[in-house]
Order: sequence, then C-alpha cells, then structure tokens
Amino acid sequence: MSVVARKRQRSITYYVTTYSEGLQHWERAGTDRREAQRLDARRKREVKNGTFVPNASSSTRVTVGRYAADFV
Repeated sequence: MSVVARKRQRSITYYVTTYSEGLQHWERAGTDRREAQRLDARRKREVKNGTFVPNASSSTRVTVGRYAADFV
C-alpha cells in the first residue's frame, strides 16, 4: 500500500494503492498529500481489520464479466 503522485497539467494528483485478496486497487485521493497519507493509513487499518471493501462506489456497476456470468 502506498501513496503515488501523478503530475498533471496544472497540479499533482495523489492516488492510494491498496492490495486486497491478491488484487491492487487504486483510489484517487486528490491534490493534498497529507490527506492522501491519511487515506492510506485508513485503508491499511481496514485491510488489517478485514473491513476493506474495494471500490465500494463502483461495486453496483454491472460489468461485462458479471453480466456474462449470469448466462454461463
């Protein structure tokens, strides 16, 4: 788990990467490095406690894989 900085045209955007269940999850943390570090610490605690839900906001989206799994 780490904080990754990406230089954009006008500013630097920080992302938090979290490893859970063998997969890497990326989450945009904004332009404040300290806030990104706090988010990273929060995600580490969630993974340790077993309460981490990867991409909770996008978990309701239907992907092609999920759609196809209904027909197999």
